[in-house]
Amino acid sequence: MIWSYLRYENTAFWRSPIAAFFTIIFPLLFLVLLSSLVGNEEIPDSGGMRVAQFLTPAIAAFAATTASFTSLAVGVVIERDDGQLKRARGTPLAPWMYMVARIGSTVWIALLSVALMVTVGVVFFGVQLVARTAPAAVLTVIVGIGCFAALGLAIVSVAPSQGATQALTNAIILPLAFISDIFAIGPLPTWLERIGWLFPLKHFVNALADTFDPFSTGPQFAWDHLAVMTAWGVAGALVALRFFRWEPGPSGRQRRRGSTARPDEAAPTPEPTTVLRPVEQTGRPAVAALIANQAGYAVRAFRRDTASAFFTVGFPIMLLLLLPVVFGDDELSARGGVPLTQFLSAVLAVFGAATAAYADFSERVARARDRGVLKRIHGTPLPVWAFMAGRVTSSVVVALISLVLTMAVGIVVYGVELVPRALPGLVTSVVVGIACFAALGLALATIAPNARAVPAIANATLLPLSFFSDIFLIGDLPPWMDAVGWIFPLKHFANAVADGVNPTIPGAGFFWDHLAVMAAWGVAGAVVALRFWTWEPRAA
Repeated sequence: MIWSYLRYENTAFWRSPIAAFFTIIFPLLFLVLLSSLVGNEEIPDSGGMRVAQFLTPAIAAFAATTASFTSLAVGVVIERDDGQLKRARGTPLAPWMYMVARIGSTVWIALLSVALMVTVGVVFFGVQLVARTAPAAVLTVIVGIGCFAALGLAIVSVAPSQGATQALTNAIILPLAFISDIFAIGPLPTWLERIGWLFPLKHFVNALADTFDPFSTGPQFAWDHLAVMTAWGVAGALVALRFFRWEPGPSGRQRRRGSTARPDEAAPTPEPTTVLRPVEQTGRPAVAALIANQAGYAVRAFRRDTASAFFTVGFPIMLLLLLPVVFGDDELSARGGVPLTQFLSAVLAVFGAATAAYADFSERVARARDRGVLKRIHGTPLPVWAFMAGRVTSSVVVALISLVLTMAVGIVVYGVELVPRALPGLVTSVVVGIACFAALGLALATIAPNARAVPAIANATLLPLSFFSDIFLIGDLPPWMDAVGWIFPLKHFANAVADGVNPTIPGAGFFWDHLAVMAAWGVAGAVVALRFWTWEPRAA
């Protein structure tokens, strides 16, 4: 039974495109991009160790952590909230069998991701494998996976919902990656170094990297690192054993009422006391009222989705607060000498807006279509055009909220300055850019095979382009990366907004080349959506 359920979980993982992307593809993409950009130079004060020799085990550790921490936590909480764990207890599959199979599947996927990263490092970047440290490497990977699997189950035990679990796991692991020698290689501020050593990810990365050091001696069993990971794993296991629940938690409405009883045990709903009044005005509501009503509904649904709110609004703000601390606030000579925070606030605001208008919007529209919502609307008094106009309006509103909040944090925390004379062009760039990505999001929802594939495709295009578009990598890019970036609209959107808040650039902020490229991509997306759009759910 354990083997059968393990195979089931493994098959379910590979049929979930978004899980496979963030667990396997994203770390691999990050490894290839960083190794190609940074090169394979020697790391200072490392005894001759080269960048790829350290970066490969670091990214392998990050991939194993993503599989055993984030993917495990999100997968378990989805099965619990869907009632699968509760129903499984009525079958011959004992709870401990389920947990063994679930963790076994996680271990297998994590080991596979580690093997893939190491293989790519050896084949393409000349990473050397050290035979005498192989036992220590295997032990480090097993202890690290066990530690983060226990912590993932602890998060499931304390998080109230699926969205909260997704937001919490990413809000923990992504900042830690910057201070754990994964996304940033080199000396950090002393206080950040000390914080990093408190958590298990830095110990996992450095313990595994030590086993790849060809200049070291001995078997390289890092007992201090292993002890810290073991302690964190035991703490996570104790929390999971104490608080883990097999039944779905109370709904949002019950939590707001302060009730934890099951729906069938809740007190009967009192009779409504609202006095019904006759309709004072007959006829269909005004067009603006219809669109505003649908947009308001969509914005409220977004606000209640913790995961979407985190990735659209919280993640750009988190990066804006973290990156200057890690990398400093040097002046960018290529940008007229403006501080890094002045430029970073603008490009991260663009990233949040593009995420809202492209990735989040496309997923919500595709999900509504596959659930039959769009089809059923044809049988209601609500015009389909009002529904779609409301959804598009909501995506624009959410994108503007993300952009404005990120810029506001830059202004308040780092003293970012707006350029009054460039405000007309800046507003124009924001409007055209958001409209462009909303049209591309609608095109993606149109051509994607199903709603589950949409977020994987959206992230597989948006995240890599962020490396090519002066968002995640700021500085002199290789000519081929720079040329590829200028083909797509994200680089034009980021540079148009960044130049619009750059006081060293004259004019009213109108950059017609950027606006033309964004407009062309937006028109292309709208044409694709109009040509291939369907209201019917996609065939399975």
